[in-house]
Amino acid sequence: KPAEILAGSTLASLVFAAAYGCSTFGIRYTDKTLSTLGIVVGFVMCVVATMMAVLRLRNKRPARSWIAATVLLWHALVVGTWLGDRYWWTNMVKYYTWRDMASYVNIDPDMDKGQSYMDAGTVYFKEGSYVLADHSIAFRNGATYCVAPVVRASPQANSSTPQLQTVNGFQLPRSGTVDFWAVGTDCCGSGAFECGDASSPIARSGLRILDKTSQSMYLLGVQEWSATTGLPVRHPLFFSWVKDPISYTEDLQSACAMDFVTRLMFCLFGSLVVSVMIHNVLQKFRVT
Repeated sequence: KPAEILAGSTLASLVFAAAYGCSTFGIRYTDKTLSTLGIVVGFVMCVVATMMAVLRLRNKRPARSWIAATVLLWHALVVGTWLGDRYWWTNMVKYYTWRDMASYVNIDPDMDKGQSYMDAGTVYFKEGSYVLADHSIAFRNGATYCVAPVVRASPQANSSTPQLQTVNGFQLPRSGTVDFWAVGTDCCGSGAFECGDASSPIARSGLRILDKTSQSMYLLGVQEWSATTGLPVRHPLFFSWVKDPISYTEDLQSACAMDFVTRLMFCLFGSLVVSVMIHNVLQKFRVT
Protein backbone atom coordinates (compact mmCIF):
# COMPACT_ATOMS: atom_id res chain seq x y z
CA LYS A 1 0.00 0.00 0.00
CA PRO A 2 1.29 3.51 -0.78
CA ALA A 3 0.68 4.66 2.79
CA GLU A 4 2.78 1.82 4.21
CA ILE A 5 5.58 2.47 1.71
CA LEU A 6 5.59 6.18 2.56
CA ALA A 7 5.48 5.50 6.31
CA GLY A 8 8.40 3.07 6.17
CA SER A 9 10.47 5.41 3.99
CA THR A 10 9.76 8.39 6.26
CA LEU A 11 10.70 6.42 9.37
CA ALA A 12 13.94 5.27 7.73
CA SER A 13 14.75 8.86 6.79
CA LEU A 14 14.23 9.96 10.40
CA VAL A 15 16.61 7.26 11.62
CA PHE A 16 19.15 8.32 8.99
CA ALA A 17 18.80 11.96 10.08
CA ALA A 18 19.31 11.05 13.74
CA ALA A 19 22.30 8.79 13.05
CA TYR A 20 23.96 11.21 10.65
CA GLY A 21 23.26 14.27 12.80
CA CYS A 22 24.53 12.66 15.99
CA SER A 23 27.70 11.56 14.16
CA THR A 24 28.41 14.89 12.45
CA PHE A 25 26.91 17.90 14.23
CA GLY A 26 28.21 19.81 17.23
CA ILE A 27 26.35 17.59 19.67
CA ARG A 28 29.05 15.00 19.12
CA TYR A 29 31.68 17.47 20.34
CA THR A 30 29.70 19.06 23.16
CA ASP A 31 27.77 16.06 24.53
CA LYS A 32 29.02 12.64 23.47
CA THR A 33 26.55 10.88 25.76
CA LEU A 34 23.55 12.52 24.11
CA SER A 35 24.90 11.91 20.60
CA THR A 36 25.46 8.23 21.42
CA LEU A 37 21.95 8.03 22.87
CA GLY A 38 20.50 9.27 19.57
CA ILE A 39 22.18 6.41 17.71
CA VAL A 40 21.12 3.91 20.37
CA VAL A 41 17.48 4.99 19.97
CA GLY A 42 17.78 4.30 16.23
CA PHE A 43 19.28 0.89 17.01
CA VAL A 44 16.39 0.05 19.34
CA MET A 45 13.89 1.01 16.61
CA CYS A 46 15.66 -1.37 14.21
CA VAL A 47 15.55 -4.20 16.73
CA VAL A 48 11.84 -3.64 17.45
CA ALA A 49 11.02 -3.61 13.72
CA THR A 50 13.01 -6.83 13.25
CA MET A 51 11.21 -8.56 16.11
CA MET A 52 7.81 -7.46 14.83
CA ALA A 53 8.60 -8.77 11.34
CA VAL A 54 9.75 -12.15 12.68
CA LEU A 55 6.77 -12.54 15.03
CA ARG A 56 4.23 -11.68 12.36
CA LEU A 57 5.86 -14.13 9.92
CA ARG A 58 5.77 -16.91 12.52
CA ASN A 59 2.12 -16.20 13.34
CA LYS A 60 1.28 -16.04 9.61
CA ARG A 61 0.04 -12.50 9.91
CA PRO A 62 0.67 -9.70 7.34
CA ALA A 63 4.36 -8.85 7.65
CA ARG A 64 5.33 -7.35 4.29
CA SER A 65 5.42 -3.77 5.57
CA TRP A 66 7.39 -4.77 8.66
CA ILE A 67 9.96 -6.65 6.57
CA ALA A 68 10.42 -3.66 4.28
CA ALA A 69 10.66 -1.31 7.25
CA THR A 70 13.26 -3.55 8.91
CA VAL A 71 15.49 -3.53 5.82
CA LEU A 72 15.15 0.23 5.39
CA LEU A 73 15.77 1.04 9.07
CA TRP A 74 18.92 -1.06 9.36
CA HIS A 75 20.26 0.39 6.14
CA ALA A 76 19.50 3.96 7.25
CA LEU A 77 21.14 3.44 10.65
CA VAL A 78 24.31 1.86 9.33
CA VAL A 79 24.80 4.17 6.36
CA GLY A 80 23.83 7.29 8.31
CA THR A 81 26.30 6.50 11.11
CA TRP A 82 29.08 5.59 8.66
CA LEU A 83 28.65 8.65 6.43
CA GLY A 84 28.30 10.97 9.42
CA ASP A 85 31.39 9.60 11.12
CA ARG A 86 33.41 9.90 7.93
CA TYR A 87 32.28 13.49 7.36
CA TRP A 88 33.07 14.31 10.98
CA TRP A 89 36.68 13.17 10.80
CA THR A 90 37.20 14.66 7.35
CA ASN A 91 35.70 18.11 7.95
CA MET A 92 34.01 18.91 11.24
CA VAL A 93 36.43 17.76 13.91
CA LYS A 94 38.90 20.43 12.82
CA TYR A 95 36.16 23.09 12.88
CA TYR A 96 35.38 22.47 16.55
CA THR A 97 39.03 21.97 17.48
CA TRP A 98 40.03 25.29 15.88
CA ARG A 99 37.21 26.97 17.78
CA ASP A 100 38.61 25.76 21.11
CA MET A 101 42.24 26.57 20.34
CA ALA A 102 43.89 29.94 20.86
CA SER A 103 43.87 32.70 18.26
CA TYR A 104 46.82 35.06 17.86
CA VAL A 105 47.25 38.28 15.91
CA ASN A 106 50.29 40.24 14.67
CA ILE A 107 52.67 37.31 14.74
CA ASP A 108 56.00 38.32 13.29
CA PRO A 109 57.64 35.27 11.64
CA ASP A 110 60.98 37.11 11.63
CA MET A 111 61.02 37.66 15.40
CA ASP A 112 58.56 35.22 17.01
CA LYS A 113 59.25 31.59 17.83
CA GLY A 114 56.90 28.67 17.33
CA GLN A 115 57.43 27.53 20.91
CA SER A 116 55.38 30.51 22.11
CA TYR A 117 52.37 29.52 19.99
CA MET A 118 52.06 25.77 20.42
CA ASP A 119 48.37 26.16 21.35
CA ALA A 120 47.57 28.27 18.28
CA GLY A 121 44.62 27.27 16.13
CA THR A 122 44.15 30.47 14.15
CA VAL A 123 46.94 32.95 13.48
CA TYR A 124 47.07 36.35 11.84
CA PHE A 125 50.56 37.34 10.77
CA LYS A 126 51.95 40.83 10.85
CA GLU A 127 51.51 43.03 7.81
CA GLY A 128 54.16 42.29 5.23
CA SER A 129 54.26 38.58 5.99
CA TYR A 130 54.05 36.23 3.04
CA VAL A 131 54.68 32.67 1.92
CA LEU A 132 58.14 32.23 0.42
CA ALA A 133 56.73 30.16 -2.44
CA ASP A 134 59.92 30.09 -4.51
CA HIS A 135 61.71 28.36 -1.63
CA SER A 136 59.10 25.66 -1.05
CA ILE A 137 59.93 21.98 -0.98
CA ALA A 138 57.91 18.86 -1.72
CA PHE A 139 58.13 15.57 0.16
CA ARG A 140 56.58 12.60 -1.66
CA ASN A 141 55.15 9.62 0.17
CA GLY A 142 52.19 8.50 -1.91
CA ALA A 143 50.79 12.03 -1.85
CA THR A 144 52.97 15.11 -2.31
CA TYR A 145 53.37 17.08 0.92
CA CYS A 146 54.27 20.70 0.21
CA VAL A 147 55.89 23.08 2.70
CA ALA A 148 56.96 26.71 2.38
CA PRO A 149 58.19 29.09 5.10
CA VAL A 150 56.19 32.12 6.19
CA VAL A 151 58.54 35.12 6.33
CA ARG A 152 58.65 38.92 6.49
CA ALA A 153 62.11 39.32 4.98
CA SER A 154 63.87 37.15 2.45
CA PRO A 155 66.14 34.58 4.10
CA GLN A 156 68.74 34.96 1.36
CA ALA A 157 71.81 36.68 2.74
CA ASN A 158 72.96 40.11 1.57
CA SER A 159 75.66 42.49 2.69
CA SER A 160 73.31 45.13 4.10
CA THR A 161 71.96 42.93 6.91
CA PRO A 162 73.83 42.27 10.15
CA GLN A 163 72.18 38.92 10.78
CA LEU A 164 74.13 35.67 11.07
CA GLN A 165 74.91 34.14 7.70
CA THR A 166 74.90 30.38 7.23
CA VAL A 167 77.22 28.38 5.03
CA ASN A 168 74.62 27.87 2.31
CA GLY A 169 74.12 31.56 1.66
CA PHE A 170 71.01 31.99 3.83
CA GLN A 171 70.73 34.23 6.88
CA LEU A 172 69.01 33.53 10.14
CA PRO A 173 65.83 35.44 11.06
CA ARG A 174 66.08 37.45 14.26
CA SER A 175 64.22 34.71 16.13
CA GLY A 176 67.02 32.28 15.32
CA THR A 177 64.60 29.73 13.86
CA VAL A 178 62.15 29.31 10.99
CA ASP A 179 59.05 27.99 12.73
CA PHE A 180 56.00 29.11 10.73
CA TRP A 181 55.04 27.11 7.66
CA ALA A 182 52.33 27.16 5.03
CA VAL A 183 51.56 23.63 3.88
CA GLY A 184 49.28 21.60 1.67
CA THR A 185 48.93 18.31 -0.14
CA ASP A 186 49.36 17.79 -3.89
CA CYS A 187 49.53 21.54 -4.56
CA CYS A 188 53.13 22.16 -5.55
CA GLY A 189 55.68 21.12 -8.11
CA SER A 190 58.15 22.55 -10.63
CA GLY A 191 58.96 25.39 -8.23
CA ALA A 192 55.31 26.41 -7.79
CA PHE A 193 53.52 26.47 -4.44
CA GLU A 194 49.76 26.82 -4.87
CA CYS A 195 48.46 25.53 -1.54
CA GLY A 196 45.50 27.34 0.00
CA ASP A 197 45.52 31.07 -0.76
CA ALA A 198 49.30 31.29 -1.20
CA SER A 199 48.85 33.12 -4.49
CA SER A 200 46.71 35.85 -2.90
CA PRO A 201 48.59 39.08 -2.12
CA ILE A 202 46.22 39.89 0.76
CA ALA A 203 46.37 36.54 2.54
CA ARG A 204 48.40 36.52 5.75
CA SER A 205 46.48 34.16 8.03
CA GLY A 206 46.68 30.49 8.83
CA LEU A 207 44.62 27.65 10.27
CA ARG A 208 46.57 25.01 12.15
CA ILE A 209 47.05 21.59 10.58
CA LEU A 210 45.65 19.07 13.08
CA ASP A 211 46.07 15.70 11.36
CA LYS A 212 48.96 13.87 13.03
CA THR A 213 49.85 11.81 9.97
CA SER A 214 50.06 14.89 7.77
CA GLN A 215 52.09 16.71 10.43
CA SER A 216 54.71 13.95 10.42
CA MET A 217 54.98 14.13 6.62
CA TYR A 218 55.30 17.92 6.66
CA LEU A 219 57.95 17.63 9.34
CA LEU A 220 60.04 15.42 7.08
CA GLY A 221 59.72 18.05 4.35
CA VAL A 222 60.79 20.80 6.75
CA GLN A 223 63.78 18.78 7.89
CA GLU A 224 64.85 18.40 4.27
CA TRP A 225 64.40 22.16 3.75
CA SER A 226 66.46 22.89 6.86
CA ALA A 227 69.25 20.61 5.69
CA THR A 228 69.25 22.28 2.28
CA THR A 229 69.31 25.89 3.50
CA GLY A 230 71.28 25.45 6.70
CA LEU A 231 68.61 27.37 8.67
CA PRO A 232 67.44 25.83 11.96
CA VAL A 233 63.80 24.83 12.49
CA ARG A 234 63.23 24.18 16.17
CA HIS A 235 59.45 24.19 16.80
CA PRO A 236 57.71 24.12 13.41
CA LEU A 237 54.01 24.94 13.24
CA PHE A 238 52.05 24.02 10.13
CA PHE A 239 49.16 26.06 8.75
CA SER A 240 46.74 26.15 5.86
CA TRP A 241 47.29 29.58 4.31
CA VAL A 242 43.95 31.43 4.03
CA LYS A 243 42.69 34.95 3.40
CA ASP A 244 39.90 34.86 5.98
CA PRO A 245 39.91 32.15 8.68
CA ILE A 246 36.48 33.16 10.00
CA SER A 247 34.85 32.89 6.59
CA TYR A 248 36.67 29.61 5.93
CA THR A 249 35.36 27.96 9.12
CA GLU A 250 31.85 29.32 8.63
CA ASP A 251 31.87 27.81 5.15
CA LEU A 252 32.70 24.44 6.71
CA GLN A 253 29.63 24.65 8.92
CA SER A 254 27.40 25.75 6.05
CA ALA A 255 28.71 22.94 3.86
CA CYS A 256 27.93 20.46 6.64
CA ALA A 257 24.30 21.61 6.83
CA MET A 258 23.94 21.48 3.03
CA ASP A 259 25.49 18.03 2.92
CA PHE A 260 23.05 16.83 5.57
CA VAL A 261 20.00 18.10 3.67
CA THR A 262 21.24 16.67 0.37
CA ARG A 263 21.93 13.24 1.79
CA LEU A 264 18.64 13.20 3.66
CA MET A 265 16.78 13.85 0.41
CA PHE A 266 18.69 11.05 -1.28
CA CYS A 267 17.84 8.78 1.64
CA LEU A 268 14.12 9.54 1.38
CA PHE A 269 14.05 9.02 -2.38
CA GLY A 270 16.19 5.87 -2.18
CA SER A 271 14.03 4.48 0.62
CA LEU A 272 10.89 4.95 -1.47
CA VAL A 273 12.44 3.13 -4.42
CA VAL A 274 13.83 0.28 -2.31
CA SER A 275 10.58 -0.05 -0.39
CA VAL A 276 8.59 -0.47 -3.63
CA MET A 277 11.08 -3.09 -4.84
CA ILE A 278 10.86 -5.03 -1.56
CA HIS A 279 7.09 -4.99 -1.63
CA ASN A 280 7.06 -6.26 -5.23
CA VAL A 281 9.52 -9.07 -4.47
CA LEU A 282 7.61 -10.16 -1.37
CA GLN A 283 4.36 -10.07 -3.29
CA LYS A 284 5.81 -12.49 -5.87
CA PHE A 285 6.72 -14.85 -3.02
CA ARG A 286 3.17 -14.47 -1.70
CA VAL A 287 4.25 -12.79 1.51
CA THR A 288 1.36 -10.66 2.73
